[in-house]
Amino acid sequence: MLADPDATLRMYAAEAMGEIVAPESFAPLAKAITDADPAVRGAAATSLGKLGDPNAIPLLDKTVTDPDPIVRVSAAEGLQRLGKRAMPIYEAALAESDYAVRHFTVGSLRKVGGKEAMPLLKKALGDEAQRVRIAVVRALGEVGGREAIPILKESLKDPDSSVRTYAAGNVARLLIQTEERLAKKEGT
Repeated sequence: MLADPDATLRMYAAEAMGEIVAPESFAPLAKAITDADPAVRGAAATSLGKLGDPNAIPLLDKTVTDPDPIVRVSAAEGLQRLGKRAMPIYEAALAESDYAVRHFTVGSLRKVGGKEAMPLLKKALGDEAQRVRIAVVRALGEVGGREAIPILKESLKDPDSSVRTYAAGNVARLLIQTEERLAKKEGT
């Protein structure tokens, strides 16, 4: 399917190969990372990271200079999955003028950024696009732990009610998780 004339099918095939995580997927994905279609290149970059093969690092290092910003973020995600720091690529993507790129970037940080993503996510809370701020609040709720509570509380002042709602839900969830952890420690 990676040779199909339909770019959408090639993209889905590249995504599926990342879910299957079979070593024999490396060579076809390494080829797909140079596909003419950016969606295929992005899916291949993310999937190469999911394979866990460090031989993908040089390919992904090249791909972080792709002309398409979403492909660059996908390559950063692949690198993060392989243990190579890629936060500068994420930071640059969060400064893109297209809100869809910024939204995609936050989603990627949510998947692989961990605590290292906190400063970038905190900064992205000032994004002009409501969807980006919602994505940030959701990401902070998942990757931030206790440290995210003060940041999320600041989001309770956001002018958009959807952002405030997501922030409130995540603050409540994180407080409950913190209480459960403390109770567990006291009980043992």
